[in-house]
Amino acid sequence: MICKYCKSSHLHKDGRRNGLQRYRCLDCNKRFDGEIYTTTFIEHFGIKIKEKPTNKITRDNYCTPTNKTEYDDRKMIELAEYYKKNNIKVPIPSYYSDFPNEIFIDKNTYTDTWVRKHYEECMYNYDLNIKYFSKLDRDGFNKELDSFIEKTRWNRLLI
Repeated sequence: MICKYCKSSHLHKDGRRNGLQRYRCLDCNKRFDGEIYTTTFIEHFGIKIKEKPTNKITRDNYCTPTNKTEYDDRKMIELAEYYKKNNIKVPIPSYYSDFPNEIFIDKNTYTDTWVRKHYEECMYNYDLNIKYFSKLDRDGFNKELDSFIEKTRWNRLLI
């Protein structure tokens, strides 16, 4: 349960009204009925956001294996098909046009072998990142985060 006004979780029960439990927020001192607002929030980089399973990166939800091809790969396959159809000589890896192969069964499906290999690589990278970032103190983490944002130009999106 959280405060519907300030999103704080510091609450005290404050009697009942019309059969509903009342709460008083210890941060903003406002009162409200408990059953009306039960969404929980988490603080993420200083911003309170609705808590959902996808908000927390865990090893289980970091990478979800699927055989369905990703958007970028489908676009490369379409491009390879266009070049081949129009007899345009452009160096595109053959796995984007010659099916089946070690990566694609067809233009919409990855092979099981490739999916397993990709998943293992993702988990390896996740473990490396967790190992590295867990060694940093708060200032070091913030410094790395600022560096990442600057390198990737995410700061343009945040303005």
